Amino acid sequence: QATMSEKLTALRSLMKDRGLAAFVVPSADPHLSEYLAPCFQRRGFISGFDGSAGTAVITETEAAVWTDGRYYLQAEKQLHEGFVLMKDGLADTPTVKDWLQERIGGGKVGVDAQSIDINTSARFFQSLEVECCENLVDTVWGSERPPVPREPALVQHMKYVGVSSEEKITNLREALRLKKADAFVVVALDEVAWLFNIRGNDVEFNPVVLSYALVTLDSATLYLDEHKITEEVREHVSHAAIKPYAQIYDDLKTLAQEDNVKVWIDPAKSTLAIKACLKECTLIEENSPLSIPKAIKSKVELDGLRNSSIRDSVALVNYFSWLEKEVVANAGKWTEVTAADKLHQFRGEQELYVSESFETISSVGPNGAVIHYAPKKDSCASLSPDALYLCDSGGQYKDGTTDVTRTMHFGEASPHERRCYTRVLQGHIDLARAVFPDGTSGHKLDIIARMPLWADGLDYCHGTGHGYGSYLNVHEGPTLISYRESTRGVYFSNPLKPNMTVTIEPGYYEDGKFGIRIENCVIVVKADTAHQFGGKEYYGFEPLTLVPMDLKLIVAEMLSREQKEWLNAYHARVRDTISPFVEGTALAWLMRNTEPI
Repeated sequence: QATMSEKLTALRSLMKDRGLAAFVVPSADPHLSEYLAPCFQRRGFISGFDGSAGTAVITETEAAVWTDGRYYLQAEKQLHEGFVLMKDGLADTPTVKDWLQERIGGGKVGVDAQSIDINTSARFFQSLEVECCENLVDTVWGSERPPVPREPALVQHMKYVGVSSEEKITNLREALRLKKADAFVVVALDEVAWLFNIRGNDVEFNPVVLSYALVTLDSATLYLDEHKITEEVREHVSHAAIKPYAQIYDDLKTLAQEDNVKVWIDPAKSTLAIKACLKECTLIEENSPLSIPKAIKSKVELDGLRNSSIRDSVALVNYFSWLEKEVVANAGKWTEVTAADKLHQFRGEQELYVSESFETISSVGPNGAVIHYAPKKDSCASLSPDALYLCDSGGQYKDGTTDVTRTMHFGEASPHERRCYTRVLQGHIDLARAVFPDGTSGHKLDIIARMPLWADGLDYCHGTGHGYGSYLNVHEGPTLISYRESTRGVYFSNPLKPNMTVTIEPGYYEDGKFGIRIENCVIVVKADTAHQFGGKEYYGFEPLTLVPMDLKLIVAEMLSREQKEWLNAYHARVRDTISPFVEGTALAWLMRNTEPI
């Protein structure tokens, strides 16, 4: 196996052969997915950093990786010698484009057209000489590159979705007519899965299948390789044609030759390779017409999300009650990894459980400050009654997706840790109980969760909430609650609407010491207000996650009357809903941790 130095040397040799001054390696597959199958994890292969977001850039003499605040600490630990970390989002960090301009002047920048989105490529083309070429990292990877997934597609039945694929396609065609478009190209894997009510196992934790779709005013085509098509899937999508996965490119070129054809693509979710096939036709480059319909869940999906959240909360109550007893009685016996394995076991006991929805962040003390920490068996820490424990985890169930974070202390926390925890809790409560008018974006709400932290001069370097799917991706655009108005163009601050699903997850992190985060899944619901100024509807949030907060960490006198009322009402609901499903030690733990304050 080649060393990192040998990989860079080989890549630079290929760059030189092609006259390239730089090569860009985004975190992407041909569908611009956030989470990738192993064969598409090129940035991790070439740089050592395997977080879900980041871009590597290699020149003849330098190499750098850009990533956001969730991954600063992880990248610092993982990046191999020869790479410099660029902290994206900080005022003094140059953009990839500016950094390249300063170093290569008019030199050519190489990029794989199947791994860069249209929006990003447009920014590059404005000021850099970009040349599309084969993915040079794949050449360096050679025979060691993992194979492309071959798992079969699966049918997601009506009892879990509530709206047929035929009806969704009919609604999409209505959107095409309103836009005076003739076709829409579906590139994002979760959008294909949602549109056809299919799922898969091609990306770990994300139940999607490698596929494209093309929908016109009178046809629908699913691009899916033959070995993925079972008889059940073939019958399920009988309302559409099925063609080989790679044929999408030739079909788009053919479509583009038709007279006066207008094709709609989402520039944040479509690659440069897709656009190149459509250069002969008129393009409509706007947000996907499937984003908002997918984000607004059906009644059946909402019922499934509520039910799966109850089962998931039962698993977490069983886990935390077991963990507290074990950590106190057997200090040092359990590690971050073996504890996470035990949580997986508790979830596996629940009905309709399929898998985790992402790799569990099981982190003790200083590791909690690494926002997307992933413990490794040979280097993880042992759990201790003397340190904060942050656990961010989720489950994929046939009827829903969950994402929950709790921060616990199994001994006696310091006054500073308790005050920080209480500030995070206040931010969570204030946003959870917020009422806001129709037309309000998540960007406008983000400040609510930060204000209690700001009062102490504290903050956190990530968004406050993200959308999540219904047995789909745990990070689902476009819904976003963030200080940023958009993230990668896929998540953007659209107005929150009833039946959208989003997380609330403020936090606080001290490098080398501890991390705190409190996260619930919530649904946007109509609020019962005395008035409706301007004739507008007003909305609020319904919590789906039903897991106690750690009462030992709360400085009660810091909470306002309204915050105490919300917390006590929440804990009463947790107790009433979860207690019928737990017993023994878990029940005693639940009752003790839902006492009013």
